[in-house]
Amino acid sequence: MIGKTTKDQQRIESIKINGGTHLKSFKKENITYDMCRIAVELDGEALYYVPEEYRTKEIYEMACKRTGLMLKNVPSRLIDKQICEYAVASEGLSLEFVPNKYITKDICLIAASNNALAFQRMPEKYLTVEFVAAVIKRNENGINVISSLPKNYKTSFFYLPLVEACPETIWALPKAAHTATICKAAIKAMNYKSTADAIKANPELLSQLHISLYDHDTCQVFVSTSMFEERIKSVQSVREVKDVAKSGYLSITSNHKKLAYSIRHILQWPDIAQHIILQNGLFIAFIEPDSLSASLCTKAIEVSPKSFSFIPDKFKDESLCRLAFDKDVDNIEFIPEEYVTQDMCDKVVNNRLSAYEFLPDRYKTRELTQRIIRDGRLSDIELENVPENVLDKDICLQFFNRKHLYGEGKLSLVPERLRDYDVCLSAVKNQCGNLKYVPEKYKTFELCVAAVKKNVYEFEYVPPQIITKDFCDKAFEDGLIRIKQIPRKCRTSLVCTEVIRHYKFPYGMLMDVPIEVITPEMCELEIEKDPYSYYSYVPDRCITEKILISVAKANPEVLQRKYPDRYKTKEVIERIIKEAPEAREFLKSYL
Repeated sequence: MIGKTTKDQQRIESIKINGGTHLKSFKKENITYDMCRIAVELDGEALYYVPEEYRTKEIYEMACKRTGLMLKNVPSRLIDKQICEYAVASEGLSLEFVPNKYITKDICLIAASNNALAFQRMPEKYLTVEFVAAVIKRNENGINVISSLPKNYKTSFFYLPLVEACPETIWALPKAAHTATICKAAIKAMNYKSTADAIKANPELLSQLHISLYDHDTCQVFVSTSMFEERIKSVQSVREVKDVAKSGYLSITSNHKKLAYSIRHILQWPDIAQHIILQNGLFIAFIEPDSLSASLCTKAIEVSPKSFSFIPDKFKDESLCRLAFDKDVDNIEFIPEEYVTQDMCDKVVNNRLSAYEFLPDRYKTRELTQRIIRDGRLSDIELENVPENVLDKDICLQFFNRKHLYGEGKLSLVPERLRDYDVCLSAVKNQCGNLKYVPEKYKTFELCVAAVKKNVYEFEYVPPQIITKDFCDKAFEDGLIRIKQIPRKCRTSLVCTEVIRHYKFPYGMLMDVPIEVITPEMCELEIEKDPYSYYSYVPDRCITEKILISVAKANPEVLQRKYPDRYKTKEVIERIIKEAPEAREFLKSYL
């Protein structure tokens, strides 16, 4: 038999394994003082489960050492300076529960060193620059503690002396607080003679400085650093340059930190700008036109041909344009028309058919246009880029007769004079969204069928007089169209009936038919395909004997819940049972 001492030891081991709050699992009469000591030592919140007779000062102290917020549960008679220090050292926010007589500068320092949010729970008289600087040195979050200062302390008046006392806090200040005065104070407090000296020692610091401190010497030092040179060389696309231009800042990742530098202010110095452009011509995008020269533009293109897209037109003379084109034929997009030659057009089209869009109209011949349509990708040419004097019926037909024509409604780009029946028929057969641009006189039976077969949403633009049973038979003959694809205003009894009739899958569609156009014939067709639509979607007025027989064969039990009184006659019920004997037990109550 196990003795009491052994059982107590087993309970203590259980608490050690399962945590202090496991104390709640034991009956009060089995809890010992030692169990309580072990429990609160592991988890201060175990105090909630300590019997009243064991709540001694020692137990309270141990609970506060482990979980400072337990100070709120300590009787006032047992609170002293020591237990308050235990609590705030464990959790700085427990300062809220420290009696006023024990709130001293030292205890506030302990609290804030543990949790900077304690700044907001201490008397303002202790919140001095010296006090915050002391917390920064002791708190594991260092300079980031200043984000927890009360709002009325987050001002330049407080930040300035704080930076003078603890200059590294410049890294944690809000961006708006990085004024020239505060930045200069930080540099001075770091014992640097100048901004350039500071950047030479720590290039990353430039990301924290006010733009007015981007003086020539400072920028010269910065652009000479390996981290900046590597970043400059990594920018290879026009898109990335445009993204940088939107913000005006170049981001550089260093020591796992992503920092931003004002590229425009770095490039404000001509010699520095030239130095950078010789490494990557794309950065000419950040130089003001008044600071550019023809020679600098030439150098940019020689280094990075795509930089031509950023060069102002006033520098684009014939020689510069020829250089840009020779370096990269795609630059033809940015060459003024007067400098584009036939030779350029021939060369760029041979290289890339999609360049047709950027050619001057005088070089877009009928033969070239037909070649692009014939040999190019679907995206290589758009009708809006074909000159009016070149665009004719043959080109339109060639354009619309291509396979897998993408987009929609391109007929809208065809001039009225060219929208004859042949062009319109080709357009609706091969591309969606064109029927609405077909002149009414050309909306024939054949053309409208072709349009609806291409895209059922074209139904909206079919003239009402054309929508007959024959039309529906032709339009829906593939058996793939559902009623929910038909524009709502076109869902007439005729159209919905024919859609259901032709649909080749066992799928109910009455749910998508406006209730007022549902007919008995439509319901009979529906139930043939989906008998389970009967209960929810077939209106009582449309139920026929044929429908009841179909339902009796497939789902007879539903007839107990929905069966019109007009068919509750012996003759009708017997005819139904004759066709579906299994329905007898569900219909016998109506006999």
